[in-house]
Amino acid sequence: MLNFEPHFEADLTLWILALSCVSGLLTALLMRKSEGSSWHVLCTLLFYASLLSVGLTAVCFIGAPSGLSLFPPITLGVMIVGATWDFRPAPATTL
Repeated sequence: MLNFEPHFEADLTLWILALSCVSGLLTALLMRKSEGSSWHVLCTLLFYASLLSVGLTAVCFIGAPSGLSLFPPITLGVMIVGATWDFRPAPATTL
């Protein structure tokens, strides 16, 4: 009988997940920091590629042991919030 259970090597799994998550967070930061500069288009394209990469990593490693599979979805959420949240201070309103 064939065994179709995925086999995850701990070291390789950890490095792939770490690389994917760190690159995702760095591209989100670069995209926000490059607003208004000539590098913004490139940083945005890198962010979208990284968003796809982190999403695929989350799907591919969903069965990874010991809770390691939680990091890519959490990173994906942080990337989306970081890309859409307006960090500028709110203007003061007068009544």
